[in-house]
Amino acid sequence: MDEVAFAIHIEPLLEAVKELNERFAHMSMMMETKFEAVHGMEAKLRANDRVMETLLERSTSRSNCAFCAYEDNKDMHVTSRCCRCPDPVSRAIQASTRQLCEKWLQPKHLEECGISCQVCGPAHSVLLCPSRRGNNSFKRRKVGSFECCLLITASKFIISELSKPRPQLGDAVIGQPITVVPHSLPNPVPCKAMPRPRRG
Repeated sequence: MDEVAFAIHIEPLLEAVKELNERFAHMSMMMETKFEAVHGMEAKLRANDRVMETLLERSTSRSNCAFCAYEDNKDMHVTSRCCRCPDPVSRAIQASTRQLCEKWLQPKHLEECGISCQVCGPAHSVLLCPSRRGNNSFKRRKVGSFECCLLITASKFIISELSKPRPQLGDAVIGQPITVVPHSLPNPVPCKAMPRPRRG
């Protein structure tokens, strides 16, 4: 009787445990698959973040000059025409201050770029070369006239004080006297204001 009772009570329990084991195995396989999917999604999100950072970095406004910040480069000069750093010493100091690669004049990088000076040979940019001739040949471009907005009336030219750079009283527009007013003008005409020639 004991064996029959054992078979009646224990065998269903063994079957239930076996079924539970199978369910746990199935659930652990499903969980593993889900974890792999989550890890895959995480890797994709990281890759997307890197792409977005690269796009943002590439789309930000940059200065044409390696030595000047974008905000400071008002005349949009290029690196070789920089008036702030006209000689190799000031350029080398600015490159060091801005942490630029001395060969490319770009932000420093870990890998070797293999550039050498075309003038003297060592590993630096031609713009930093002390042996280069004509180091002081670049001069600031003179802006002989300034842009302004003017309103032409029957008797005189009126220029808004809001024009940049601000015109001075006594300047002339194509040889005519002008009056400066402290407000915007209706229907302004863009023109170049030129200094009045001095009388000898």
